Amino acid sequence: MLPEFFSKRSRHGTPLIGILFSASGVLLLSWLSFQEIVAAENFLYCFGMILEFIAFIVHRVKHPNARRPYKVPLGTVGCVLMLIPPTALIVVVLYFSSLKVAVISLGAVFIGILLQPCLKYVEKKRWVRFSINSELPDFREEEDDEAETLVA
Repeated sequence: MLPEFFSKRSRHGTPLIGILFSASGVLLLSWLSFQEIVAAENFLYCFGMILEFIAFIVHRVKHPNARRPYKVPLGTVGCVLMLIPPTALIVVVLYFSSLKVAVISLGAVFIGILLQPCLKYVEKKRWVRFSINSELPDFREEEDDEAETLVA
């Protein structure tokens, strides 16, 4: 998911490169008040939660038989209904954020959207090594297995 150099640790066991990137983000936001920084963090967290909700529903529809660490005992419609109240609360939080916080947060989201294809390209060219969690299911392998079963 992230380039492997982020996992490098100092002799004290701290992720030095990750800390430096985090500190540079704090420096970039230092012209904001503490309240605005917290509001921007909340905005980004809420936006991320909405993306997680969307991914939950999309994966449930596209990969209904995928192995998961847990299973929500509802159908797809039930899951959508379950996500409506938290999504409504998130939309309220986003609505009440200031314009300055919204612009900064959406700018960060836009930068992330621009970086995604760049990271895919870097990964394809193998310029940087990415760490992958072996415990996560590979949906592409399961689709290949299902296709082979259907052909056989």
